[in-house]
Amino acid sequence: MTTRQRKGGGASRKGARKSASDNNDALMDEDVDAHVSASDLDRALAAVNDGTDQEVLGPMRVRRPRRPKSFSHKVLRCVYWVFDLIGKVLLGALIMFMGGAIYNLWAQSGTYTPEGQMVDVGGFKLHLYCQGSNAYTPEDSQDVIMMPTVVIDGGLMTLTDNMHKVLANTSLTSKTRVCIIDRAGYRHSEPAPSQNRSAVKQSEELRAALRGAGEVPPYVLVGFSRGGVNALVYADLYGDKSQQPHFITQTSKNSKSKTKQTENEVFGLVVVDAPAPDVELPQKMRDLESTIVTLLQAGPYLARFGVIRLINYMTTLMGFHRDGMYREQDFAYITYVQSTPHYWEMVQAEYAEGETSMTAFQQSRRDKRPFTFPMLVISAGIFPRPMDLIEKEWLAGQQRLADYSAKGELWVAELSDHNVPTHQPGIIVDAVLLMLQPLLQQHSHAQPQPQQPQQPQQSANPT
Repeated sequence: MTTRQRKGGGASRKGARKSASDNNDALMDEDVDAHVSASDLDRALAAVNDGTDQEVLGPMRVRRPRRPKSFSHKVLRCVYWVFDLIGKVLLGALIMFMGGAIYNLWAQSGTYTPEGQMVDVGGFKLHLYCQGSNAYTPEDSQDVIMMPTVVIDGGLMTLTDNMHKVLANTSLTSKTRVCIIDRAGYRHSEPAPSQNRSAVKQSEELRAALRGAGEVPPYVLVGFSRGGVNALVYADLYGDKSQQPHFITQTSKNSKSKTKQTENEVFGLVVVDAPAPDVELPQKMRDLESTIVTLLQAGPYLARFGVIRLINYMTTLMGFHRDGMYREQDFAYITYVQSTPHYWEMVQAEYAEGETSMTAFQQSRRDKRPFTFPMLVISAGIFPRPMDLIEKEWLAGQQRLADYSAKGELWVAELSDHNVPTHQPGIIVDAVLLMLQPLLQQHSHAQPQPQQPQQPQQSANPT
């Protein structure tokens, strides 16, 4: 073999090695499928040199460069991702709601014993809780005075547990009997079979509950917020129209019984910051009312799936319920009540009838003489936003309510917003004691005189 031939052969072998190296680089650049061993690479290089690379490399999948995706493909891919995300969110929400519903059913399986009487009012029962006695004996007298029963009706969506500060005042409960009514669907009371929650209907139910429990008139009616509307309507229906006279009996150990006749079933009326007629609301507050209606409509469903219970737990942990409105030992029961769908159904029905009931009362009193019994209207003195928009109109409306009685007066709770039973309960107690004072003065001149709050020139409004 000649030198030229050897050189040519060497060049051929160098070319083959260079070609194998280039093929190797090409294989690496083409991203050979993962985890190829070193022996497989050596075998592949030898195959390139021998010209048998197609047979050896056949099983080894080589990724080809991807072609650019079209715009429609990208859109479809985004749509798929969006629907996939929505599906996962809905599935998670479904699992959460079903879990909440199961837990709520388990939590609602507990029972609470009513503190008072369950009274049948025609197809369902209302809860009436009373404490104290109508028979009062002054310290400096042997006479026993039969005092009128004080009947308290709470506000819309406000459980009567918020009256605990009023009941805790012994200056009231030591002198007379105090009863609190739970309207249909509230606390221990059963839901009404009818969605008619007008003030007239609720006044009829209140009267049936009082008579069924053996509580005889006359009554001093105390109504807070929506309960104030009910008290006004009750007084309109039965206050001056009692079919039979009622009596306040005074007995003494050393004298014969004395009987004093009263013409009215209602002895007195205390209306605490109830909505007044003819108060025009600005658009901002009407929009707020629409939001409230929507939330109330969702209330039964939120309660059924345990959302209300979760919200109550969270607000309790953050201390939002520690404003004195309810006692801490009542939190568990309040959550129990608010987690029942029928509670929200009754609240929604009451809210829908609120304005109609007040208008009906106004029309009913239009051609009637004023009430003959004393009536004290207590208005809030602090108007947070957005109530500050109607402060003057609200106070004027409260004065119109007081004018429905020939003995009507307007008091302003200067230290309280709408929630007077929580922030200034003493003014409610003073109002009731002032109505009972004529009976007490007949037997003792040493009885403490409840002081009427000074009426400010302008109601307090924080800046």
